[in-house]
Amino acid sequence: MKARLPFLLITFILHLITEAQTTLVYGGFSQPTMIQIEGEYLYTIDGDEIERININQSNPIPETIIDGGLISPQNFIIKDDIIYIAHGDKISKANLTSTFPTTFEDVITNIDTPHGLSFDDNILYISFFFAGKIGKINVDDSNPVYTDVITNLSSPIAMRILNNTLYFGSTISNTFPNQGISKIDLNATNPTAQIVATGLSDPKSIIAYNNYLVFSERGNNVISKIDLSQSNASVETIINTPGIWGLAKSNDILYFTELLVNGRVMKVDQPLSLSENKKDRYQSVYPNPSKNRLHVTNAPPSSEYFIFNQLGQKIANGIYDEGGIIISDLPNGTYLIKINGITNKFLKI
Repeated sequence: MKARLPFLLITFILHLITEAQTTLVYGGFSQPTMIQIEGEYLYTIDGDEIERININQSNPIPETIIDGGLISPQNFIIKDDIIYIAHGDKISKANLTSTFPTTFEDVITNIDTPHGLSFDDNILYISFFFAGKIGKINVDDSNPVYTDVITNLSSPIAMRILNNTLYFGSTISNTFPNQGISKIDLNATNPTAQIVATGLSDPKSIIAYNNYLVFSERGNNVISKIDLSQSNASVETIINTPGIWGLAKSNDILYFTELLVNGRVMKVDQPLSLSENKKDRYQSVYPNPSKNRLHVTNAPPSSEYFIFNQLGQKIANGIYDEGGIIISDLPNGTYLIKINGITNKFLKI
């Protein structure tokens, strides 16, 4: 049985760290990573288990779907009341209409180490982080046969299919000099990868929203988006959030997990309309990088500030004044500062 953190403690930490547009959904998971929403339920990998909560409840109680037997589960996807799970060197499945906890059965085994999953009708596409490739199986076959789709990639994980195009996150290599998101045409006989966005840091999860790709950047602790209707669209930050990992959406609400911040699930209302750079709330920090003192533009007088490390742990707080904030005692590294409900990143040198 996992220890559940006190709700009041989670609410207090939430008040300190998160943006004004985020609210706590549930804060008692152990290690929530990937998530998916089906109906009123949010499903998540939590350590070596699969659990779910009812997102319509104000104080949801977690329900264990699969308890044990999974081998380092990396991802899952739900289709037609069947949950498909990437773990170990296999894809397994379980029926969500069964009594919980339920058992699972193997769909295909001995396929390296699967990570990302995405469906196109009955074809399940699978990314392999270590093998650097994307392949597919037909889950309607009684004995699915694996087929490579594209190889020689650099550590693909997150995937999302939109309009016969498969988007995937990649890491640094000679082929992909910057971490980013690339795409392949699923209608092509021999698809080749095309870069969509570069300069990202460890994209873990991707979802599609109208003409947007929304994705988590684990290395930058942000949720970002790209407008696919623009040929040279820039990457825009939706929100800063420590420990970001998995993403899911239900209607106009974006849900996300914060793996390293008390094992919680958060939500953001109407995420694609959010911007941290609205003129009436714009703030920036300078100099950045900074060695001794940090200033914040447009900070109201006598505002309380909070400084967090990249794990989301509060390490300093105080009252901001015209003299700025003394940071000379901080170890060199990257930090987040929150003041007046707005979070900015700065580098201490």
